[in-house]
Amino acid sequence: MGYVADATDCDDTDASVSPAEVEVCDTAGADEDCDGYADDDDDTDDSTKITLYYDGDGYGDASISKERCETSAGGTEACDASDIDEDCDGLTDDSDTSTSAASKTTYYLDADGDGYGVSTTSAARCEQPSGYNSSSTDCDDGNALRDPGNTEVCYDADLDEGCDTLADDSDPSTSTASKTSSFADADGYGDAAGVGAARLRRRGLPLPRAGHGQRLDVHRRW
Repeated sequence: MGYVADATDCDDTDASVSPAEVEVCDTAGADEDCDGYADDDDDTDDSTKITLYYDGDGYGDASISKERCETSAGGTEACDASDIDEDCDGLTDDSDTSTSAASKTTYYLDADGDGYGVSTTSAARCEQPSGYNSSSTDCDDGNALRDPGNTEVCYDADLDEGCDTLADDSDPSTSTASKTSSFADADGYGDAAGVGAARLRRRGLPLPRAGHGQRLDVHRRW
């Protein structure tokens, strides 16, 4: 018993288990090299594996084989990064129709390519298919300028760019840079020192122009 500067051992009660060990096949499914994986899920020493042959009638086919720790006939195919053929049918992950649904991830169609999909069209897969995303929060999959990642701005059509069900002046998150200031007024001339508020100027609605010798009063009654 003693102390060391290295604290990476995953089982300090077993001297055959440490980050320096080589992963080997064993019935206990021990993680000998402390990397979080064991046996067929790890880069296990081939010399401890057995050779399995693809079978459909009780007799294996020598042309289709795999080196495995254990016989997996009758096993359940599941999604995994190594594309392991858990049920030994020659197919893995998305290529195998028997792959466990519980091991799959649901992806959502992202037609406008903005990184956000819609919940109305989805696909359960081991790997993310092209044109799909794991997010289903897009409110308009036909407009890449509308999604939860966009900033709300003032716009004629009152578009909800941020997909939070609020738009323009109704949305407290609307970009200040897209707004126009209005000033308190009682005589046709705004008071810059008075109470003012940044409000939107809708596109297509021109501001009043000041005539010769007049001050421009940017205001509108809301």
